[in-house]
Amino acid sequence: MKNKTTAAGGDPRRKMRSLTWSTLCDGSRWQAFRHSRLWLGLLPAAALGFGIVFLVALAAGFEPAGKALAYGLLAGTLNGFGWILGIWAAVGPDEEGEGEEEENEDDGAEAKEGSAPARFGRLSRLAAWLWVAGLLFLSVAFSDVTKLLDGTESWSKAAVSITAKALVLLAVSIPIGLAYRKR
Repeated sequence: MKNKTTAAGGDPRRKMRSLTWSTLCDGSRWQAFRHSRLWLGLLPAAALGFGIVFLVALAAGFEPAGKALAYGLLAGTLNGFGWILGIWAAVGPDEEGEGEEEENEDDGAEAKEGSAPARFGRLSRLAAWLWVAGLLFLSVAFSDVTKLLDGTESWSKAAVSITAKALVLLAVSIPIGLAYRKR
């Protein structure tokens, strides 16, 4: 009888099993989450979120400085939480990566030669990721932009809100990108 844990990487049942709740609560994933070096970036991410939103709120002319401080603290907290979510996503199982390693070795040989198809492949992947990131940001900032255009929200509050949301998206994506580059 075939052991399910040693099934081939192309087995659809294995891919579906990787999306279940049991893989989210797997002990090895928790261990990788706790012992990841990406935790070193948590405090700088939260401080950067606080500092940028606080300064944007002060520059936007928020009357009491306490209001700008509150927006900064909220943004710092959300950036820290976003960084933690990014770490969790970065230490996730890489089961499709087993089959892709062989393909990537071929791409690496082409990339070393500097051939035009290899450069086009890298550029097209980068363009696709930028396109998806832009659409994600637009979907998150859509409510602020519509309120701004309707005149129900001031420019200063919209700028602070959009800046905070963009920073949280960056805080989620940076740990994932760092782990992807390392692999």
